[in-house]
Amino acid sequence: MNKKGYKTFEEIMVIISIIGVVLITIIPNIVAKYKSTSPKRDKQRIEKQLQQEEKYMKECQPKLWR
Repeated sequence: MNKKGYKTFEEIMVIISIIGVVLITIIPNIVAKYKSTSPKRDKQRIEKQLQQEEKYMKECQPKLWR
């Protein structure tokens, strides 16, 4: 195998690995977005977020809650 051919093969492998990593990180996010379009799940998620925010407010600013 000549050096030039090896170098191009190495570059191709690097490009393939980068594309693979990008796909692995992007596809689950897209799938999660499409799955969470059900209103029940959205409602649960929003309620959970509100509870976490309330908890944070109570812990960090107790004077406001008295």
